[in-house]
Amino acid sequence: MAALEEALKSDRAPTKVLQFNDFGLVAITRKRVKQSLERTLSVPCPTCQATGMVKSPATVCNEIWVELRKMRRHFENADDGFRLAAEVRRRVRWRPINLMEPPVGVGAFDVILFRYALSAFLESAQARILAHLAHALGPGGRLVLGRGERAPGLAAIAGAPCAFEAPARVAQAA
Repeated sequence: MAALEEALKSDRAPTKVLQFNDFGLVAITRKRVKQSLERTLSVPCPTCQATGMVKSPATVCNEIWVELRKMRRHFENADDGFRLAAEVRRRVRWRPINLMEPPVGVGAFDVILFRYALSAFLESAQARILAHLAHALGPGGRLVLGRGERAPGLAAIAGAPCAFEAPARVAQAA
């Protein structure tokens, strides 16, 4: 027991060693000296006057970096970071659309990446945006949201908690 107490003296956190219990185990208490992980990765929520926590900008940037590393085969290095690989750029069309209006003249999408953007809108607007995005998906298309975001009315894809399939379209009689 003395050897254990001696070894714990080099620990910065205050510790207390209790005696052996009935099971022959020694209980050790240790006081936290650093911020909790939640406090390290989060900041007080500006919307609810800090009654809750949201991810810090550094945490979000790190999550983006991790996701980019997972998709690195589709990117090439650039002086200021990453750039879509030329093969992907040739196949992608970029243009702004108004999410509050049904997309017109944009065609049917195979994939729509709408990660961590939905929560920026009011709940009433979220349903409208999801309906517009679902309508813009082609047959078998996928809508990818951020972790924890949901898409009521779209079928979740097994094994991909943030991905949803386009609803089956009913063929209209001519």
